[in-house]
Amino acid sequence: MARTVDREQRRLEILEGFHQYVGRVGLHGATSRGLAREMGMAAGSLWNYFENFDELIVEAYRSSFEPLEARLSVHDAEPGLDGLARAVSEMLPMTEFTQEEGDLSVAFMGNMGRHPELYAIQARIERVMADHIRLHLEAAQRDGDLKPEADVARLTEVLLVVVIGLQMQWVVPGSHNRTPEAQWRVLSDTMRPWLADGVEVLESPPDLSDAR
Repeated sequence: MARTVDREQRRLEILEGFHQYVGRVGLHGATSRGLAREMGMAAGSLWNYFENFDELIVEAYRSSFEPLEARLSVHDAEPGLDGLARAVSEMLPMTEFTQEEGDLSVAFMGNMGRHPELYAIQARIERVMADHIRLHLEAAQRDGDLKPEADVARLTEVLLVVVIGLQMQWVVPGSHNRTPEAQWRVLSDTMRPWLADGVEVLESPPDLSDAR
């Protein structure tokens, strides 16, 4: 039993090391030799934990979303618009932590043509993000904060596209939407037409330090 636990722990360490490595050199520049050097191990030792480099890439992308999913679940019990603001803030590259996640995500997305297994993982995390967005929008509509005629399903898809687009812009040097303030302004402008009369849009992103 101890050997199984040790092997799984080592797999997790390699995946985390791979996340950091890809965040620095990009997926196109990542090699098994480079990762092994990063981890302080022989290149051949990697294959004691993974079948091959392709499996490592797929598992690394899958595991890269686990922290986000855990954080989103924390906000599920919060009120509609407040919960939405906090959930979307977790998705956007507005802090050092989520910026690193954004860098990593876009690095993998840019190489999906060479690793088609990544498409299914990307589709799954988009469904997860959409489910959390829709949960909060439905609560906001029940609370009367969202216009009754607002199409929650369509607004969910719009917000998801906004989030993914802002993730993409984050990695573009010089993009005018790279700052947290600019990202939040885009989100606020998207939400404003759908808010009920008298409901004010949140003008700045919420403080998530208590959720870390």
